[in-house]
Amino acid sequence: MDRYYLLAIILTALIIMFTAKYFYLLHVHMVTNKTLRKHKVILSELHYSFEQIVYFHTLPSQIEAINKANRSQFRLKYDYDKFIFIKLNGIYIEIETDHEPIIIAYLPMENFMLPYLDEKNNEGSMDHALSKKVSLAKAIHPDTLKEMINEVYNQVPHGRYN
Repeated sequence: MDRYYLLAIILTALIIMFTAKYFYLLHVHMVTNKTLRKHKVILSELHYSFEQIVYFHTLPSQIEAINKANRSQFRLKYDYDKFIFIKLNGIYIEIETDHEPIIIAYLPMENFMLPYLDEKNNEGSMDHALSKKVSLAKAIHPDTLKEMINEVYNQVPHGRYN
């Protein structure tokens, strides 16, 4: 009997660990859809900027692997916090190389805010936690992710402020 109890606990823990990200992102999407319907806004129409991206290398760089990287070499890597109670902290933008990837930039989710959400926070019609979920949904939207890669790729040859 004790053997089956232990096996059930292990199986439950494994199921939770392997499905936590899925249910976390599902929750974010459901809350976002409900909130945006209430406010009569479409996620794809929300404006944002990538001003909060943190670059780990001075651009333009003296590193040849960075300067000669093709757009297809740029990859995104999610930075999750904890293992069971998942939370997305940010998104790394890295360049795939023959050796190990070069992390070029990082977008912290805490700093990725949308002007519309700031406006709603100031009005008091949306709380901070809810606006964070909506901004997270916008950040992980496929179109936003493509634009993030394009933004970093375009910064590489010229530098951020040129």
